[in-house]
Amino acid sequence: AEGLKWLSLAAEKGSSEAQCELGLAYGQGEATAQDKAQGLKWLKVAAESGNAAAQMALGQILGRGEGSPQDRAEGERRRALAAEKGGPTPTSEDKVAEK
Repeated sequence: AEGLKWLSLAAEKGSSEAQCELGLAYGQGEATAQDKAQGLKWLKVAAESGNAAAQMALGQILGRGEGSPQDRAEGERRRALAAEKGGPTPTSEDKVAEK
């Protein structure tokens, strides 16, 4: 809980890495109760700040429709933005999960 408190403070102060981590923590229910809406909120904030890992995670979530309506086109766009920034690339398992 203490770690989440500091992560939240860093995210609120504008750290895109903290925003991404906080989004993932909420989305997966790590160190806090799962809250997919909060997870999406923080991932979107981090992605809009240019965080490639957040772009990839958001792309995967949107592509699968996890906690939001499925939007494969937006998911693919987000993953392409992540790749342009040198971020992680989706695995074949990620692509299959969207079908």
